[in-house]
Amino acid sequence: MNIGLLGPLELSQDGVPRPLGGPRQQIVLAVLALHANQVAPQELLVDAVWGESPP
Repeated sequence: MNIGLLGPLELSQDGVPRPLGGPRQQIVLAVLALHANQVAPQELLVDAVWGESPP
């Protein structure tokens, strides 16, 4: 699986592009990819998705 983070977010597997979902799913994927092999704290994900107005 390849995740492209520079420019538009891209996801491919075996050279085949895969759907990314909506904007929030894309944000979560990007944050988790940037923190690969690390624990991504809940606060980090909430801030990335909702900013100053969490649900």
